[in-house]
Amino acid sequence: MIRVGTIGTSQITERFLEALSLLPEVYELHGVYSRQKNKAKDLAQRFGATYYCDDLAEFWADPELDLVYIASPNGAHFEQTKCAIQAGKHVIVEKPAVSRPEEWQELVKLAAEHQVYIFEAARNYHEAA
Repeated sequence: MIRVGTIGTSQITERFLEALSLLPEVYELHGVYSRQKNKAKDLAQRFGATYYCDDLAEFWADPELDLVYIASPNGAHFEQTKCAIQAGKHVIVEKPAVSRPEEWQELVKLAAEHQVYIFEAARNYHEAA
């Protein structure tokens, strides 16, 4: 079972969680982070998670969390992805993952060092035209 945490409570996060719910034998929503705790609680309750918070340090430290889906504002993607990797979490980050190619190279290197995977959520790269 892959225990997933999310950053962000937007519609794209909801679509991601709906997709995860199609494979309950593989994925479980473990926790939700939002800068606004009430939003984290609402999303967590709607999708069956019991853990939610508004403290990123607490979120990263959660030993139950295997993978983080990052759908925060674009400007936060690089730093949040970096923190997730350093905490030993696999990452799926919404596009654009970074604002400069050097940032992506840094994340890939860091992921290899921490033996975790990093993916940019960009369907169009993988679908026929």
